[in-house]
This record gives sequence, structure tokens and C-alpha cells, in this order.
Amino acid sequence: MAIKPSYLVGIALSALLCLDGMAATPPASPPPSNGVPQIGQRLMGELKRPEFAASRCMLTPLFSTDQMTVAVSTDRVFSAGDIIIAVGDDPIDSTAKTPVRDLLMKYGPTETLAIKIRRADKELVVTAKCADAKPFYDLQLEGAFAASKSDFATCADKMTGANRLHNLGAHVQWLAFQCARQAGRMVGSALAQGYYEVHRQLILESAWSSDSLGGIRGTILSAVDTLQKNNASLLGDDLKQQYDQALSAKNSSPITVSANVSP
Repeated sequence: MAIKPSYLVGIALSALLCLDGMAATPPASPPPSNGVPQIGQRLMGELKRPEFAASRCMLTPLFSTDQMTVAVSTDRVFSAGDIIIAVGDDPIDSTAKTPVRDLLMKYGPTETLAIKIRRADKELVVTAKCADAKPFYDLQLEGAFAASKSDFATCADKMTGANRLHNLGAHVQWLAFQCARQAGRMVGSALAQGYYEVHRQLILESAWSSDSLGGIRGTILSAVDTLQKNNASLLGDDLKQQYDQALSAKNSSPITVSANVSP
């Protein structure tokens, strides 16, 4: 059955991504922190769980929300719209909170796995190479700790390092964006591009079902409006187009299982 997505990312983005004057000359003093230390503290609490501290298999880049996992292998054997059915001989548990990650925890960081997927209404098995999850999450934890201490430059550095290993999920990408902004590393067109990329990632992570996409509609439309009002109309138009295309695709081919793969 379909599982309900978490809308916390969308709410946080809508409430906290303030870009007034992003195309203008930056002010002498940094912008308000918009609760970034508190977001860092919450992310620290999540990343201190045992499953993030182990050296284990990870299909990358890996994005996790409350109740679904999106993954692409290091050798990119997956395609947009693939649905993970089983990892090795273990079928996906549609009732689990993070079903793919739960199964991957049994495997080491250098293993190669047989992954059963559904692609365009056909089932097939692909071979995917694991990556090591630990360095990725260690850097995120260090970045979150720095953010909690209002050390925005270190936070930005750590998140950049993590992003070099694997793409960041939207909620972590938002924290990285805000840290870079607070550290004075994002102004003008770079600020607009960073704001666009966070929302683009949110669309990718929500593209597994119409319900998920519907839940972020207000956030995306608000982001489009913000971009258009801040001399970034092309980015705003592109974001709206990506959202509309994702929604149209899911309306014509609804997904009713728990794990979906996107690029």
C-alpha cells in the first residue's frame, strides 16, 4: 500500500528560507540565523542513532524521509521511476519506516548486491555496488554540531564534504544552504541558485507519489514566487515546470508501493 510522506521538510523550507534582496548587494552584518542552530541540534539527535555510526552498505545518493527511502547506486544502474522490490533475497517490507535502509544494514560497504526492481511495469534484477555510509553521515553530524554552535563556516565546509561523497537529502541540503548563507558564501546569483537547488531536491524526493507532491505544492509555489520576485525568473519558471512534470507523470502512473528510485 502507499505510505504517507513527511511534510516537515516542506514546512521548514517554507517558514525559514528567507531570501529578501538575494540579488542585491549583501548587507554588512549577517542575516538572522532563522533557527539554524536549533535545526542543527535536531539533525544531531537523528544522526547519533546507531544505524548512522556503522560502516555499512549504502546505495547512493541516499535520501530518507520519515517513511520512504530513495536511492541510486554508485554505478547508476537505476533509472528514474524504478521501484525497489527486494534487496538480495529479502523483499521490501511496505510497513517499515525506512525499508531499503533496514535491509542494506546487513551488508558491508564494499559488497555488490542483486536488487530486484519494477521498471515500467516489468520486474528485473540489477547489480548495484555498495558505498560506505559512515563517512557520509560522520560529516553531516560534524556539520550539524557546528551549526548548533553557530559555527556556520565549519558547518558549510562539512556539508560540502558530505555532498562530495553523495547528494544530500533536502532537509540536510537546506541546513547546508543556510550555513553557507550565514557564512557569507552565498550572495546574489549563487544564493538564488542554492535556494532553487534545495527545492528541486524536494521535488525529486517527493516524486514517488501524487500525495507526496501534493503535500509540497504550497512550498514549491512559494519558492517560485520568491525566485520570480528576486530577479531569478528563469529559475522560478524551471522549478514550476519540474514540479508540474513530476505531478503529471504521477497522475498518469500512480505508485502504490513503498520505495521509489530517482536520479
